Amino acid sequence: MKNIFYIICIAIFTFSCSEESHELNTSAEISNTKTFEDYIAFNYADVDNKITVQRMGALNTTASINTISTTSKIGAIELELDGTPFKGDNIYYGKNATNWTNNVEDLSMFYGKEVTIDLSNNSLQAKNGSSSNSVSFYIPDIIVANLYNLNEGRIQSGSYITWNSDSENANGITLAVEYKPMSQTDEDMYNDYSERLIKAITVDDIGSYTITDADLAEFPDDANLTFYVGRVGYVLETGSEGSNDVYVAAITSMRADMRIDKN
Repeated sequence: MKNIFYIICIAIFTFSCSEESHELNTSAEISNTKTFEDYIAFNYADVDNKITVQRMGALNTTASINTISTTSKIGAIELELDGTPFKGDNIYYGKNATNWTNNVEDLSMFYGKEVTIDLSNNSLQAKNGSSSNSVSFYIPDIIVANLYNLNEGRIQSGSYITWNSDSENANGITLAVEYKPMSQTDEDMYNDYSERLIKAITVDDIGSYTITDADLAEFPDDANLTFYVGRVGYVLETGSEGSNDVYVAAITSMRADMRIDKN
Protein backbone atom coordinates (compact mmCIF):
# COMPACT_ATOMS: atom_id res chain seq x y z
CA MET A 1 0.00 0.00 0.00
CA LYS A 2 1.53 3.31 -1.08
CA ASN A 3 0.10 6.81 -0.79
CA ILE A 4 2.20 9.62 -2.27
CA PHE A 5 1.74 13.16 -1.00
CA TYR A 6 3.36 16.47 -1.88
CA ILE A 7 3.26 18.59 1.24
CA ILE A 8 4.65 21.68 2.96
CA CYS A 9 5.97 20.11 6.16
CA ILE A 10 6.40 16.74 7.85
CA ALA A 11 5.94 16.95 11.56
CA ILE A 12 6.99 13.46 12.50
CA PHE A 13 10.53 14.16 11.28
CA THR A 14 10.86 17.45 13.16
CA PHE A 15 10.95 19.71 10.14
CA SER A 16 10.64 23.39 11.00
CA CYS A 17 7.24 24.62 9.94
CA SER A 18 4.41 26.80 11.18
CA GLU A 19 1.52 25.42 13.20
CA GLU A 20 -1.74 24.65 11.45
CA SER A 21 -5.08 23.36 12.74
CA HIS A 22 -7.06 20.59 11.10
CA GLU A 23 -10.48 19.20 11.89
CA LEU A 24 -10.04 15.82 13.53
CA ASN A 25 -12.50 13.03 14.20
CA THR A 26 -11.89 12.13 17.85
CA SER A 27 -14.26 9.17 17.98
CA ALA A 28 -13.24 5.86 19.51
CA GLU A 29 -13.14 4.25 16.07
CA ILE A 30 -9.82 5.91 15.18
CA SER A 31 -7.06 3.29 15.03
CA ASN A 32 -4.18 2.02 12.91
CA THR A 33 -4.09 4.74 10.27
CA LYS A 34 -1.70 3.94 7.43
CA THR A 35 -1.49 7.06 5.28
CA PHE A 36 0.98 9.88 5.52
CA GLU A 37 -1.88 12.36 5.39
CA ASP A 38 -3.23 10.84 8.61
CA TYR A 39 0.05 11.54 10.40
CA ILE A 40 -0.05 15.17 9.34
CA ALA A 41 -3.68 15.60 10.37
CA PHE A 42 -3.03 14.04 13.77
CA ASN A 43 0.07 16.07 14.50
CA TYR A 44 -1.57 19.39 13.67
CA ALA A 45 -4.97 18.57 15.13
CA ASP A 46 -6.38 21.26 17.39
CA VAL A 47 -6.45 19.18 20.58
CA ASP A 48 -6.36 20.37 24.20
CA ASN A 49 -3.26 18.42 25.22
CA LYS A 50 -0.44 16.95 23.17
CA ILE A 51 2.57 14.85 24.21
CA THR A 52 5.34 13.80 21.83
CA VAL A 53 8.14 11.34 22.61
CA GLN A 54 10.82 11.36 19.93
CA ARG A 55 14.09 9.64 19.08
CA MET A 56 15.98 10.90 16.00
CA GLY A 57 19.06 9.11 14.72
CA ALA A 58 21.29 9.25 11.65
CA LEU A 59 22.54 6.60 9.26
CA ASN A 60 26.05 5.27 9.96
CA THR A 61 26.11 6.43 13.57
CA THR A 62 24.76 5.22 16.90
CA ALA A 63 24.16 8.76 18.19
CA SER A 64 20.61 9.97 18.67
CA ILE A 65 18.60 12.96 19.85
CA ASN A 66 15.89 12.14 22.40
CA THR A 67 13.18 14.61 23.37
CA ILE A 68 9.85 14.81 25.14
CA SER A 69 7.62 17.78 24.38
CA THR A 70 4.17 18.80 25.57
CA THR A 71 1.62 21.49 24.84
CA SER A 72 -1.60 22.10 26.74
CA LYS A 73 -4.47 24.59 26.73
CA ILE A 74 -5.11 23.69 30.37
CA GLY A 75 -1.75 24.01 32.14
CA ALA A 76 1.80 22.70 32.33
CA ILE A 77 1.78 18.93 31.87
CA GLU A 78 3.65 16.64 34.24
CA LEU A 79 3.76 12.99 33.27
CA GLU A 80 5.13 9.56 34.08
CA LEU A 81 6.18 7.17 31.34
CA ASP A 82 6.07 3.64 32.75
CA GLY A 83 6.66 5.16 36.18
CA THR A 84 9.53 7.47 35.15
CA PRO A 85 8.58 11.12 35.88
CA PHE A 86 9.06 13.97 33.41
CA LYS A 87 8.24 17.66 33.78
CA GLY A 88 9.32 20.77 31.95
CA ASP A 89 12.76 22.20 32.70
CA ASN A 90 11.84 25.45 30.97
CA ILE A 91 8.11 26.06 30.64
CA TYR A 92 6.71 28.60 28.19
CA TYR A 93 3.38 30.09 29.23
CA GLY A 94 1.80 31.39 26.04
CA LYS A 95 -1.48 33.16 25.46
CA ASN A 96 -3.23 30.05 24.15
CA ALA A 97 -1.12 27.16 25.44
CA THR A 98 1.61 26.11 27.85
CA ASN A 99 4.59 24.30 26.30
CA TRP A 100 7.83 22.62 27.24
CA THR A 101 10.46 20.49 25.51
CA ASN A 102 13.13 18.49 27.33
CA ASN A 103 16.22 16.86 25.89
CA VAL A 104 16.55 13.41 27.46
CA GLU A 105 19.72 11.33 27.52
CA ASP A 106 18.02 8.07 26.54
CA LEU A 107 14.46 6.98 25.75
CA SER A 108 15.26 3.60 24.18
CA MET A 109 13.78 1.64 27.10
CA PHE A 110 10.28 2.79 26.13
CA TYR A 111 10.37 1.56 22.53
CA GLY A 112 9.23 -1.80 21.22
CA LYS A 113 6.54 -2.37 23.83
CA GLU A 114 3.25 -1.11 25.22
CA VAL A 115 3.76 1.75 27.65
CA THR A 116 1.55 3.59 30.11
CA ILE A 117 1.51 7.37 30.44
CA ASP A 118 0.16 8.92 33.64
CA LEU A 119 -0.51 12.64 34.03
CA SER A 120 -0.59 14.45 37.35
CA ASN A 121 -2.33 17.68 36.32
CA ASN A 122 -5.66 15.96 35.59
CA SER A 123 -5.54 16.96 31.93
CA LEU A 124 -5.87 13.39 30.71
CA GLN A 125 -9.41 12.10 30.54
CA ALA A 126 -9.83 8.60 29.21
CA LYS A 127 -12.52 8.02 26.63
CA ASN A 128 -16.13 7.67 27.73
CA GLY A 129 -15.53 10.10 30.58
CA SER A 130 -13.48 7.83 32.83
CA SER A 131 -11.74 9.54 35.73
CA SER A 132 -8.49 7.70 34.95
CA ASN A 133 -5.40 9.82 34.31
CA SER A 134 -3.50 7.12 32.42
CA VAL A 135 -3.44 5.77 28.89
CA SER A 136 -1.55 2.86 27.32
CA PHE A 137 -0.39 2.36 23.74
CA TYR A 138 2.25 0.54 21.70
CA ILE A 139 5.50 2.32 20.80
CA PRO A 140 7.25 0.71 17.79
CA ASP A 141 10.80 -0.65 17.89
CA ILE A 142 13.60 1.87 17.40
CA ILE A 143 14.20 1.99 13.68
CA VAL A 144 17.61 0.97 12.32
CA ALA A 145 18.00 1.61 8.59
CA ASN A 146 20.62 1.41 5.84
CA LEU A 147 20.83 2.56 2.21
CA TYR A 148 22.28 0.34 -0.53
CA ASN A 149 23.09 0.43 -4.26
CA LEU A 150 24.26 4.03 -4.20
CA ASN A 151 26.26 5.54 -7.05
CA GLU A 152 29.44 6.86 -5.45
CA GLY A 153 27.44 7.75 -2.37
CA ARG A 154 24.51 9.26 -4.28
CA ILE A 155 20.88 8.14 -4.27
CA GLN A 156 19.69 6.86 -7.63
CA SER A 157 16.76 4.96 -9.05
CA GLY A 158 17.31 1.40 -7.86
CA SER A 159 18.86 2.41 -4.55
CA TYR A 160 17.08 0.66 -1.75
CA ILE A 161 16.60 1.11 1.96
CA THR A 162 16.32 -1.65 4.52
CA TRP A 163 15.19 -1.44 8.12
CA ASN A 164 14.33 -3.69 11.05
CA SER A 165 10.65 -4.49 10.54
CA ASP A 166 8.27 -4.49 13.51
CA SER A 167 5.45 -7.01 13.21
CA GLU A 168 3.51 -5.20 15.95
CA ASN A 169 3.56 -1.88 14.10
CA ALA A 170 0.28 -1.46 12.21
CA ASN A 171 0.89 2.19 11.30
CA GLY A 172 3.42 1.58 8.54
CA ILE A 173 6.72 3.24 7.69
CA THR A 174 7.03 6.78 6.39
CA LEU A 175 9.80 7.55 3.87
CA ALA A 176 10.50 11.14 2.90
CA VAL A 177 12.94 13.13 0.76
CA GLU A 178 13.44 16.85 1.35
CA TYR A 179 14.99 19.50 -0.93
CA LYS A 180 16.01 22.81 0.65
CA PRO A 181 17.29 25.66 -1.56
CA MET A 182 19.63 26.89 1.17
CA SER A 183 21.39 23.50 1.22
CA GLN A 184 22.50 23.77 -2.42
CA THR A 185 26.01 24.79 -3.47
CA ASP A 186 25.09 25.49 -7.11
CA GLU A 187 23.79 29.05 -7.57
CA ASP A 188 21.83 28.18 -10.72
CA MET A 189 20.07 25.34 -8.92
CA TYR A 190 19.26 27.65 -6.03
CA ASN A 191 17.70 30.17 -8.42
CA ASP A 192 15.89 27.65 -10.63
CA TYR A 193 14.54 25.58 -7.74
CA SER A 194 13.93 28.20 -5.07
CA GLU A 195 11.04 26.47 -3.30
CA ARG A 196 11.40 23.88 -0.57
CA LEU A 197 10.02 20.49 -1.62
CA ILE A 198 9.21 17.37 0.36
CA LYS A 199 7.96 14.13 -1.12
CA ALA A 200 6.75 11.34 1.15
CA ILE A 201 5.16 7.92 1.01
CA THR A 202 3.84 5.54 3.61
CA VAL A 203 4.45 1.81 3.10
CA ASP A 204 3.82 -1.34 5.10
CA ASP A 205 6.46 -2.18 7.71
CA ILE A 206 8.02 -5.06 5.73
CA GLY A 207 11.71 -4.13 6.02
CA SER A 208 12.69 -2.74 2.60
CA TYR A 209 11.79 -0.29 -0.16
CA THR A 210 13.37 0.33 -3.59
CA ILE A 211 13.58 3.92 -4.85
CA THR A 212 12.08 4.52 -8.30
CA ASP A 213 12.41 7.18 -11.00
CA ALA A 214 9.03 8.53 -9.91
CA ASP A 215 10.27 9.06 -6.35
CA LEU A 216 13.07 11.35 -7.60
CA ALA A 217 11.31 12.97 -10.56
CA GLU A 218 10.49 16.27 -8.84
CA PHE A 219 14.03 16.90 -7.59
CA PRO A 220 16.85 18.48 -9.64
CA ASP A 221 19.76 16.24 -10.58
CA ASP A 222 22.82 16.47 -8.31
CA ALA A 223 20.81 18.24 -5.60
CA ASN A 224 21.69 17.91 -1.92
CA LEU A 225 18.75 16.13 -0.29
CA THR A 226 17.82 14.88 3.16
CA PHE A 227 16.34 11.39 3.35
CA TYR A 228 14.13 10.33 6.27
CA VAL A 229 12.65 7.04 7.44
CA GLY A 230 10.49 6.61 10.52
CA ARG A 231 7.52 5.07 12.26
CA VAL A 232 5.16 6.25 14.98
CA GLY A 233 2.78 4.93 17.59
CA TYR A 234 0.03 7.16 18.88
CA VAL A 235 -3.23 7.30 20.77
CA LEU A 236 -5.99 9.87 21.14
CA GLU A 237 -8.26 9.96 24.18
CA THR A 238 -11.23 12.30 24.70
CA GLY A 239 -13.53 13.28 27.52
CA SER A 240 -17.19 12.32 27.57
CA GLU A 241 -18.22 15.64 26.01
CA GLY A 242 -15.49 15.56 23.39
CA SER A 243 -13.36 18.07 25.29
CA ASN A 244 -10.15 17.89 27.33
CA ASP A 245 -8.70 15.52 24.76
CA VAL A 246 -5.14 14.22 24.79
CA TYR A 247 -3.00 13.16 21.83
CA VAL A 248 0.15 11.14 22.60
CA ALA A 249 2.67 10.16 19.92
CA ALA A 250 6.00 8.34 20.06
CA ILE A 251 8.30 8.66 17.04
CA THR A 252 11.45 6.85 15.96
CA SER A 253 13.23 8.13 12.87
CA MET A 254 16.57 8.30 11.06
CA ARG A 255 17.98 10.73 8.50
CA ALA A 256 20.79 10.95 5.97
CA ASP A 257 22.06 13.85 3.86
CA MET A 258 23.26 13.01 0.35
CA ARG A 259 23.05 13.99 -3.31
CA ILE A 260 21.01 12.32 -6.02
CA ASP A 261 22.09 10.99 -9.40
CA LYS A 262 19.34 10.92 -12.05
CA ASN A 263 21.57 10.15 -15.04
